[in-house]
Amino acid sequence: MKITPKQYAQLINQLLLLDQPSRQEAKELLGKIAGLVKRNGDEKKLERIFRELDLLTQKENQELKVKVTAASKLEKAELEKIKQTIAKKKGLAVDKVELEQLVDEEVKDGFVFDLGGEIWDMSLKAKLSKLKSALVG
Repeated sequence: MKITPKQYAQLINQLLLLDQPSRQEAKELLGKIAGLVKRNGDEKKLERIFRELDLLTQKENQELKVKVTAASKLEKAELEKIKQTIAKKKGLAVDKVELEQLVDEEVKDGFVFDLGGEIWDMSLKAKLSKLKSALVG
């Protein structure tokens, strides 16, 4: 049976974060999980496992890490307004939203938000792509 990255993350979350074992027990459990990953040939899934684990802990702590991509560096006031808007839409306190700013000149105008795998693409590039698809068929 194949184990998905999300299932590995849930296992780690349950065993280490929720059950809160001693340091020695945690070390042993991590060793066993690493052995399971290796036996299943799932080493390539490690990055995704860690990402899924991060998402789980964010959910439990009611936190949200958001990557904001724009064509140029945003002003502090703009970032704060974005943070407030996302917090309101997601039903979170503003201090529970953490922004990471990325610059990508291909975005042109607008923003792309990555909310832990949920993508909100509000860029000019995306709008033009949708228009092209609508016109072409």
